[in-house]
Amino acid sequence: MEYLCKTKQTLATAESCTGGLLADRITNVEGCSRVFLEGFVLYSDEAKSKRLHLPESTIQSYGTVSREVAAEMAERLLCVSGAHYALCTTGTAGPTGGTQQAPVGTAFISLASHQASVQIHRGFFPRSREIFKRLAVDAALDMLYCRLLECSI
Repeated sequence: MEYLCKTKQTLATAESCTGGLLADRITNVEGCSRVFLEGFVLYSDEAKSKRLHLPESTIQSYGTVSREVAAEMAERLLCVSGAHYALCTTGTAGPTGGTQQAPVGTAFISLASHQASVQIHRGFFPRSREIFKRLAVDAALDMLYCRLLECSI
């Protein structure tokens, strides 16, 4: 957050599988109100389509828990929010709902900015729902931290 404050850049989030925990962790940092614009919890496919204008065809073609949906969520969040960085999560916490391509415990985390192409991380955290969410959020914040560290060098 310090780098974002110093450079007067902003962040927005869109979460599915983490259910607001990412925004919660961000807002626990003092000074976050200067950089954190907004956070969406978009649990249903309909919400992703409505709030981020994510085409239903993308979800139908690749599945909600996919690299393609994660990338499109981040790209569209940049446009919708006007933020400098967009950080998103989608995944399957379980214990049901997994597929062969994305078994329970799979999370896709995406980070977009206007300066670089979308970065996507596929994590696999086959634990309880609560632990899955914490590990996915840790991975998302690590991704953001690493990107900001690259930018500050």
